[in-house]
Amino acid sequence: MKNIVWIFVLLFTVIFLTGCQDNSLVDCSVTPNNKLCDLIQTEDQVIQDSTSISTYASGVEFNIYKYDPQLRLPETYIDVTITDIMYSPLKKQVCFTYFIHDPQYPRATYYIILQEKTSLLTRQQITIFGGTSDFSGRSCVDVTDLTVDYRIVIGKDDSDNLNPIYGYIEGSAWIEFKDIHKNERKQVTIKSRSDSTPDTTRNIQYSSVNYSFQIEDKGQAITEVKLLLKDSFNNTVTTKTYAVDSIRSGSKITVVEGSFDFLAPNVDYNVEVHVSGHDGVDDFTDEFLFSIYCTSARFLGQPDSDLVVSYHGLYGVIYDVEETENSVIISYVYSNDDIIQYSDTEEKLVLHMVLLSDTGENIVTYEMMTGDHQITIPKEFIGEYYKINIKDQREIEVFGIYLFGTKNPGPEIRKGTDYYTLEFNRDSSNVTNIDIRVYVTGFAAPIEMFYNFDFRNSNIIDLYHDTSNVGSMTFEIIVTYMAYGKEYMVIVTDLV
Repeated sequence: MKNIVWIFVLLFTVIFLTGCQDNSLVDCSVTPNNKLCDLIQTEDQVIQDSTSISTYASGVEFNIYKYDPQLRLPETYIDVTITDIMYSPLKKQVCFTYFIHDPQYPRATYYIILQEKTSLLTRQQITIFGGTSDFSGRSCVDVTDLTVDYRIVIGKDDSDNLNPIYGYIEGSAWIEFKDIHKNERKQVTIKSRSDSTPDTTRNIQYSSVNYSFQIEDKGQAITEVKLLLKDSFNNTVTTKTYAVDSIRSGSKITVVEGSFDFLAPNVDYNVEVHVSGHDGVDDFTDEFLFSIYCTSARFLGQPDSDLVVSYHGLYGVIYDVEETENSVIISYVYSNDDIIQYSDTEEKLVLHMVLLSDTGENIVTYEMMTGDHQITIPKEFIGEYYKINIKDQREIEVFGIYLFGTKNPGPEIRKGTDYYTLEFNRDSSNVTNIDIRVYVTGFAAPIEMFYNFDFRNSNIIDLYHDTSNVGSMTFEIIVTYMAYGKEYMVIVTDLV
């Protein structure tokens, strides 16, 4: 762990903010060009910042400091802007957004360090790798012991620094804060949280997510638990509220196998847990506590999210394929609430089904209707390794996929004690003819040939020649079989 070496050449405190109740926000005005500012006051002007503090707690003070860049070496100084500070005494957490400008970035590593205000000992350290002269991010530190006051320091370690102090990092900006009611506040602990959603569901009308969690609330600060279900675009889909008395047992608040239903399949959702109550000093309302990331159950036949996409309000799934004598029937379900659009226009996505050849050629396109429907494709359009894709009108993403695989029966030769047999790894009912040629290793011409081999009557290959003294032989199997109304032929070579 690395500590901070402080060189106290400060201009002065740039921001002093007191948190107040009811999630009050204290905003500084922005510059005329709306750019984030560096919070440094010079003798002739003050550069302001858009920083805000968000907390429900009263009696909370924050101070933000920066070094004057003129007093620092470029190898040790970074220009840091800190914005959007959030303090939750219930979670014992401080979060903030940082913007870093550092032309000397190529050999630098950046750190966020939590310290006690009266000590240089590190309580928590976060490492940041910039990779560019301007970058930003959001970080949270856990102030697990509310009996002390803290500071959060942002600084860097640069291997270009010719005068480094081993084990120390130069701090360029930091936050100091204290909560005067810290010893009076009740606290809660997150004991467990999990996504308990099954991988698939037999229901093709809607999907679900399941979640479980437990909170320890010894001081009974929480009176209500509210869940917000967010989709992959961070939109709130629906909410659910629990009266705590119905899920509390002693100091534990527990929900096992809770669920949100009527969702899209194979979509990443976020269950946000918010709580309301009184922490012994202040009321808190809908205070965010934690998230549970869940993926809704896939419909049967639907590939996982690595192969296809789905959105809340837009999905297409091929859930069954039936082959008849002359056609293939595709059963699908399509849902479109007209809420997903392209980022460059207001055009809403509409899905269609396309049949592609084994080389990717577009064979035929079908319109899709919302709901549960079927499309019939003549077998003359289909072949081995053809596939059906469900795509948007710009064909940017694949929502559904079905591959017409091979029906090659997979023949192979197996050797017995003094005989050979023809076996199949897959269904052989579609085989129309098999020819077999037998070669002795090292000779070009076959020693025996079997035309239209009647494997259904007997799968034993009865060799005329005595091969007991032959080291190895090669069997060449020429298989003709039917697939999707067409005749295919493959040659399989098996060394025995």
